[in-house]
Amino acid sequence: MNIPHTPGPWTAAVYTGKYDQPLVTAYSGGHICRVTSQDDRVHEANARLIAAAPDLLVAAQKIIATWEGGDLAAAVRDLSVAVAKAGGL
Repeated sequence: MNIPHTPGPWTAAVYTGKYDQPLVTAYSGGHICRVTSQDDRVHEANARLIAAAPDLLVAAQKIIATWEGGDLAAAVRDLSVAVAKAGGL
């Protein structure tokens, strides 16, 4: 069974309130997940990585699709942007 994921873009932000933990949300406004950890830096980094998942998937699919004759340089640039988003750079 292939169930589609919530379309991106996703964002990670720390919302103050009951939990003060990062939430990953979709562009459509829905919550993807709440991220927890014993270390604030770790759960914020995890939230960024999760939020970058749709971009990383698209970039990886583009690399695969263009590997044999397309503009691989453009695909690698897109991947570089997605990886930077995941790493919070």
